[in-house]
Amino acid sequence: MDEEILVSVDLHGAPVFVGRLWWRSRRGRESASFEYDPGWLDHPERFALEPALALTPGPFHTAPGRSSPMPFSDTARRSRRTCASCGGASSSTC
Repeated sequence: MDEEILVSVDLHGAPVFVGRLWWRSRRGRESASFEYDPGWLDHPERFALEPALALTPGPFHTAPGRSSPMPFSDTARRSRRTCASCGGASSSTC
């Protein structure tokens, strides 16, 4: 199963699109990749969602033994519609 989750953060009371999280489940193993949107990388108030996800273009992939990048870990796994980095909004776009 593959799923794409759009990730946003709340800045000054408004959602701002940050990037995409791709979630995969194959043969009982889960993995994920995250990529910042170019617009977020150019945003004047941009910030890294966590130190391991530096503000650089290109995808970040799960480390061996992990099913998701750090800020999305258990929360995203329990509810694939929830994003830890944006306060737990319940939708496919945080």
